[in-house]
Amino acid sequence: MMKTYVRVIVAMLAAAIVVLLGLASVSVVRIMSKPMTKAQAYGTMLTADRFDLQQPLVDVDDRQDFWMHLSAETTAQLRHADDAQWCSFLCVYGDPELQVPVALTHRLRIITPKTRHLSDRPPIDERAADLHVTGNGLRSSNRSSGLVTGTGWSGYGHYWLVQWKDSEGEWLAKPKVTYFTVASDRGDGIAEPRNLHVSSTGGGAVSIAWDPVEGAKRYGVYTIRADEAYDSWQQSKAFETEQTSVQLDGLDALRSAEAVGVTAVDGDGNESYIRATTLRSLAGEPQDEPYTMSTWREVEDRKAEEAARAKNLAQPALVRPAMTRATGRPGAIDSKPIGENGVEQYKPFGSTEYARYIAENLLSMHTAIDITAYAASPSEPDVVDVIHEVIRQNPYLQVMAGADWSGIAVAQMDQKGKQVLKVRYGGEAERDRDEFHERVLQAAAAITAGPTREGAVQIDEYLARHASYDDAAAAALHSGAGFDELEAAHPDVWTGGVLTRGTGVDVSYALSYHAIARQVGLPAVTVTGWTSGTPHMWNRVFLEGQWCDIDPAWDDAGEQAVSTYQLHAANALDGHTVDSGWMSGAHIAAYGDWGSIADTRYAAPASDMRYIWPAGQTGHTREWPRLSSLPAMVALQIIWAEYLAFTIYFILALANGKGLTVLSGRMGRTIRFTPAQVFRTRMMYMVIAAIFFSYAIFKYGDMSNNRGLFGLAVVLLVPLPLAKWPGFFMRPDAGTRQ
Repeated sequence: MMKTYVRVIVAMLAAAIVVLLGLASVSVVRIMSKPMTKAQAYGTMLTADRFDLQQPLVDVDDRQDFWMHLSAETTAQLRHADDAQWCSFLCVYGDPELQVPVALTHRLRIITPKTRHLSDRPPIDERAADLHVTGNGLRSSNRSSGLVTGTGWSGYGHYWLVQWKDSEGEWLAKPKVTYFTVASDRGDGIAEPRNLHVSSTGGGAVSIAWDPVEGAKRYGVYTIRADEAYDSWQQSKAFETEQTSVQLDGLDALRSAEAVGVTAVDGDGNESYIRATTLRSLAGEPQDEPYTMSTWREVEDRKAEEAARAKNLAQPALVRPAMTRATGRPGAIDSKPIGENGVEQYKPFGSTEYARYIAENLLSMHTAIDITAYAASPSEPDVVDVIHEVIRQNPYLQVMAGADWSGIAVAQMDQKGKQVLKVRYGGEAERDRDEFHERVLQAAAAITAGPTREGAVQIDEYLARHASYDDAAAAALHSGAGFDELEAAHPDVWTGGVLTRGTGVDVSYALSYHAIARQVGLPAVTVTGWTSGTPHMWNRVFLEGQWCDIDPAWDDAGEQAVSTYQLHAANALDGHTVDSGWMSGAHIAAYGDWGSIADTRYAAPASDMRYIWPAGQTGHTREWPRLSSLPAMVALQIIWAEYLAFTIYFILALANGKGLTVLSGRMGRTIRFTPAQVFRTRMMYMVIAAIFFSYAIFKYGDMSNNRGLFGLAVVLLVPLPLAKWPGFFMRPDAGTRQ
């Protein structure tokens, strides 16, 4: 008859098992209730034709690490490199344009092949490795207290893991992208700011603006940069403000930050996730940008010549114009789907479906554009970023917007459960668009060679013959005149003036060339960047399977166009440095990229890399994580429930007096163990295993990848031999010989 206290213990353990399984079930149901398809996760921003889209991961543990395999040759090259580019292999971003790395750290795990003798192992330089990336943001157990509990993925509501290169160090034709979220209570109850936008004047003030957040009492402004050792990215709060915009004296105020982020904070101190945007389009030309000349004398001469020319070839003062905010409530929705707006004559362009949709509706001058279907995906950028690309890459919209872009004012608003873009147009927007279109058609009729290399040159020559650079406007700009004064004295020189008035600056040359090229069927985009530290604009056209750069403003030598800056390979124009502000960062590579900057923005000395040297590890290639999330706590709840079930089994065996008799081959006799001895041995080993594996899984983090699931299966199988073959774990000298 089982004793009463045994029954009580068994009942308590059974209740604990029920509780643990209940908690695990609730967690699993919560995870499964938030399924996310690839279409939902990636939207139209990250598409399968340009990226290898992986299964989204929802609510992974904040200590989850990701990795990729590196061949022995690639590992050796990186270990001895002075500027190993870790983020060009594997990186995690906090923005869908893949421009802002989050707080992270890279580690290189050298793989040691398992051999019979140590002497058979290859030298270090002949060993492969796994490149790991882990979160380096500060985690807190309570949003209000801010109690720091370690480091991990922290601060963002959405993450994008990107593998840019393969194990041999070659760029992937389709980079691998995995969208994931982290299990966190940060951001509960307060939304992150929308439409974060940074604008600047050439050498002047930097303005950071965002939409107000309901319930926010103040906002935190963060700076994001590579740390001094260049082996990780860091984010830190610079200051707080109660306003929805701040004006800084210049980029120096941001202390060389690569990006900025903004959070909303409510009255209880709860802080939203970070909304971040890059500063690269404002940073100017790198001082050490290499030139392609053969001698130092030629380099110095060339620099002096370009500096002198730059004084006469001015960009409008706004390097990245600020978006003007529309006021009032939107009217009835008048937007139409792509292809139904009747604007094909203006050759609408967008690098994504979202951008094309916005471009067509703006060209149609719709005032209430429904963006609900696009804004729902976390991978779609803020609408102001979409509009920035759309205006920059649609010449007619840039003409409508005007020199300072005030001709198209926008505001994202909630209207009866829908996200609506309210738009207000300038009084002359329609007239300016149609007049510019008429001149584009006239110019296109003169291009007899069509969409060919010869046709691209003919456009360059046409602009040189029919227009002249407005030196007086450039001088007025340098004198400090405001845009109202400049527009009155020099109308259209920063928009369509090259075609409509026969004069303009580089912006007008670039958008005029762009419009004519697209009219004759030649794929073209507008490119922005820097020349001798001065902001500048030129063009890029697609010819014979590759993108080529051409600068019509600098080629204009009077009545003819010179060939100095005519159809060179993308990013190869002498003295021209391409920035990333002219196109969506995630798609810029499809349009010729922005030069060597993309490959060096995260250059870290290999000597600063944090190495891990596992002993006896078998070399193998890791698989990319594809499975759903399985947080460490859920895995522990399952393990503890199983171990408690085995504990009940061991207690019942003890209560029923089940001992153990084993045959000792060494002594030639049997050994008898009492039920208490068997119970103590079983429990000792199982408690040790439970403590060890619980700590290991807690440190490991999310168990959803193949290695984690295999480890979980091993842990669950550990109690089985204790139940079936306890004799293997008994000390022979502890039993009674018979």
